[in-house]
Amino acid sequence: MFESDQKLTSKKAFHGRVLFEDGSPAVLPGSETQITEPVGEGSWSGLASLDEDGYFVVYLSDDEIQEFESGQKQLWVLLQKYHVGVFTFEFLATERDKAGIIKVKRPERVLSSANELLGRLLPRFENINIEFALEQAKGDQRQSLLPFGDS
Repeated sequence: MFESDQKLTSKKAFHGRVLFEDGSPAVLPGSETQITEPVGEGSWSGLASLDEDGYFVVYLSDDEIQEFESGQKQLWVLLQKYHVGVFTFEFLATERDKAGIIKVKRPERVLSSANELLGRLLPRFENINIEFALEQAKGDQRQSLLPFGDS
């Protein structure tokens, strides 16, 4: 018979809801709103996605529940890959109809793709502090690559 040191752990379902400040579900057409857990600087692990009504369900083990209750772990709300809020454990409920609600700000401008920028002037880069020495540019190729957050 096969023996293993690993033990199966059961997970419990917890529900929450995320809305925009106007009370509508925090869901945008062509985009996914995710509930994630930060796992390092600049990275996260996806746990759930919002449905069309703004609800989500996450499955947590007893150990994870303790970590979230104590504040060691957090649930982040990511909208178009941007951190827009934190869903704390006390807002989670074991029943969907008792789910706690957090409200997040609706993005002012939503890009459906980077192609929207092709052939258009870029907006003014005001209040962005970029410091570099002209000597860093080699030869006559003084081009800059500007990353945009819509991938």
